[in-house]
Parts: sequence; C-alpha cells; structure tokens
Amino acid sequence: MFIIKCALHKLFSSRKLCLIFILSISAGLLCPIYVLGYIHTSFDAVARNRYKSPEDHILINSMMPYIEDETTAAYLLGGTLGEYECAYQTTVHWENADAVSFVGGISPEIWESVPVYLMEGRLFDDSDYKNGALPVCLLKTNNEMYLEGARVGDVISFMGTSCEVVGIVEGFGSKLIGSILVPYPLMDDVSGTTPIQHRFIVPKKENTDLESLQAGAQMVPDVNIISVNSLSEEEKEADAIYAAQDRNWLLAGFAVCLFAFFSIFAISVGRSLEEQRNMGIHKALGADWRKLFLEALIQNVVIIAMALVMDGIILSFPWERIFFTKIYYSITCIVQVIVVSVLLALLLSFLSLRFMGKAVSQLISGQEQ
Repeated sequence: MFIIKCALHKLFSSRKLCLIFILSISAGLLCPIYVLGYIHTSFDAVARNRYKSPEDHILINSMMPYIEDETTAAYLLGGTLGEYECAYQTTVHWENADAVSFVGGISPEIWESVPVYLMEGRLFDDSDYKNGALPVCLLKTNNEMYLEGARVGDVISFMGTSCEVVGIVEGFGSKLIGSILVPYPLMDDVSGTTPIQHRFIVPKKENTDLESLQAGAQMVPDVNIISVNSLSEEEKEADAIYAAQDRNWLLAGFAVCLFAFFSIFAISVGRSLEEQRNMGIHKALGADWRKLFLEALIQNVVIIAMALVMDGIILSFPWERIFFTKIYYSITCIVQVIVVSVLLALLLSFLSLRFMGKAVSQLISGQEQ
C-alpha cells in the first residue's frame, strides 16, 4: 500500500510532465490500435462473407443491357435465369445529401450463394419483385447515404426513381457489388438500354470447360463477357486483395508505432531525470530495486491506462464516415491491446530504472563526499 501511495503521489506532483507523457503514449498507440481493430474486422468480415459452395459454381462477369426476358440467359447460361446481379453507377440523393454510388439489382435467388447480414429492417421478399410493386432498396453500411444518416423508412432517390429503405445490411466484406441494392426489375427504370455490369453465379456442370463457355457466350448479341471464372478462384483472388490491404495497414501501424516509441523514449529520459532526486532518497532509505521497479511499474500502468482511455474516446468517434469502414473491437482485439500495454509498461519501467541508475549513483556518491 505504501508503494502505491508513493507512486500516485509522484504522478500528482509531476502531473504536467505526466500529462505530456500520457498524450505522447495516447498518440503513439492510437494508430496501432485502430490498425489492429481494422485487421480483426477485415478477417471476421472475410470469414463471414464467403460464398456458399464455391467449388460447385462458376462466376460470369459481363457487360450487357437490362434483361427483359430469359432468352439471353438461355443462351448465356444454358438454362433458366438463376442467381445474378448487376450494378450501375449513378448519382443518388437523400434529404440534403448527394453522392455517387453503385446501385445494384439483385435476383431473389442471390441469397442462396451470397451471404448477406441484415443489421436492421428486412430483406426483399417475393412481393418486391412483382409488377407494380412499390420501389424499395437496401443500404449497405459503407454506403455514403447510410453514413450521412439514412435509415429504414427513409427515401433514396436516383435516376428519377424514389425507393424506400426497407433494410440495412453489413457492407464490409460483402460479395454483392452494389452499395444500394434494389430488386432486379427496378433496374429497367434505372439503366434502361445502357449496357451495365452483370454477374451470374452458375452451377458447375460435370466436365465444365470455362474457355468453351466463354467462347460460346461471346456469340450472344449485345453481351460482352469480361471473365468466366470458378467461384472458388474468385474467392481466392478476393482473399489476396484483403490480405494485401491488411499488410499495408499493418506496415503503416508499425511505422507510426516505431516513430512514437522514439518520442516516448525521449520523454521517458526526461521524466527519469526529473525523478532522480526522489529515487535517490528512496534508495538511500533502503529501498531495493524490486520496490523501485514496482513503484515505477504502478506509475506507468496508470499513465498507459489513462492513455488508453483517451484513445477509446477518440476511436468512438464515427471514423467510418472518413474510412468507410465500421471497426469492431472484439474481445480478442481488446486482450491483445491489454497485453501490448502491459509489455509497454514493463519496458518503460525497466528503462526508467536504467536511466535513473547512473544518476542515482552519482547523487549518492556526491552525498558521501
């Protein structure tokens, strides 16, 4: 208890220097903590949004006009229209906010292969695909209109069409290409006869030849096949992109952390010199290195805890409006932050005693002369 009181008394007596130390540590840990949260969020999003049975399907990417009947699909897919989607980039409006977004038309069967996580409201039902149905849409959480504040019940306008928002779905890691999702029939009003990007998820038949399929599809008028790929290969390519993004974020966080360490190191030296007199007195009164280390450790734990509180407040701000990604800090992420913080407290305590050791020896020898 006496050691705790001494440690807290030192913090209070040198509060101005401690405040600088807290701000320095808070600034140094802010970016690495955000990066750690981003990587965890990215990893979880990729794991949750994997295609269902990708080894049994292929993915056809094409540029083509809105499909008015199934004739084109019969040529393209060798059967009836199934799981598909399209996307058209256009200006969207909500209240006083305007943005450019990808409006995506989706078939009712798309949910069979592409997972979607509903955050609020509902998904589309069969009535939304019938003739004369009221225009409705889903917003992804990374869409600008959602970040501006649009929610279920609001109306989003684009290309002369006003759609009621009936649901909010998780956007980060989603395999659907549109950020505003509408029933596919609505795309006739949005894109008209303009060729737009389409994606078809086709069941893989026995001995399917992707090159022959692509060559045959090229014979269909008004259809420009961009690629034909197995769904499992498509997923591997997506995983590689996410992995590269995570590496870039990790390198950025490491660079910031390295520069911050040198700053903290310099401030730690100044703080050690500030406390050399008190440390000299404590050692002259019989305090051994174990007690001195424990006292320094308590001080550093308090300082780092306060720095983490500041970082928590800062990270609670809506940064997704800038980075378009909502970061979720899981229990694993929080535990990792705590472990890193404890290691940092131990390192700072060791450095403090290391720096003060020489100064204390000089002080003691000076008193003895």
